[in-house]
Amino acid sequence: MSPAYDPLAPARESYLFAHLSEPAWQRLRPAFQRRRLESGALLFQQGDPFEHFFFVLSGGVKLFRMSAEGQEKVLEVVEPGATFAEAIMFSGGHRYPVNAEAVTESVLLAMPQKPYMELLKKQPELCFDLLAGMSRRLHGLVMEINRLTLLRARERLIGYLVRQAVPAESGGAVVKLPMTRKVLASRLSIQPETLSRLLGALKRAGQIREAESALLIPDPAALRALMAEENPDPE
Repeated sequence: MSPAYDPLAPARESYLFAHLSEPAWQRLRPAFQRRRLESGALLFQQGDPFEHFFFVLSGGVKLFRMSAEGQEKVLEVVEPGATFAEAIMFSGGHRYPVNAEAVTESVLLAMPQKPYMELLKKQPELCFDLLAGMSRRLHGLVMEINRLTLLRARERLIGYLVRQAVPAESGGAVVKLPMTRKVLASRLSIQPETLSRLLGALKRAGQIREAESALLIPDPAALRALMAEENPDPE
């Protein structure tokens, strides 16, 4: 008989929970709250009191701020398997510094900060494991900033497609797009019109094909070869 499905199992693999002892994990489990969001639904707004951090089970959540001119700047699109808002807890913050909105129908796990922090105070040795996990996450974010700063718009797009691609049953690879093209453009720090032109050029060249909420890549190696290898300049 196969073991019963555990809805919290994906969160158990997160760096925030992976190093907990089994008794500690079992004590924390009842605190999780399941949240389902429709596409476009706001989870919280900038300035709202900080109460929970989150783990994405499915869908995606964009974290963004609005400029004084009313322009939306997407800071991150959090995908399944990732957490967000935990940094507020560790920095002693009391309010969310950004807005969070579902980019598609999404299911999240919300963890109140109080039981989690109480657990860390009882088991301070866990803090070293958390520091290691957060350091790896920070390194990844720095690398992403470097990519967005140094690469041209075309290279940013191709790089994103290559990183997100997974093998397709029919051959080649597929990239799921749980976000709108406008959000993707903001995520890649390019204009929506530029994104449309780049996608159109890749389609005409036979490098990608469009499907419902996804892009098909017939030959990932050929797409990767389009990346400039030397002296990238900004857009």
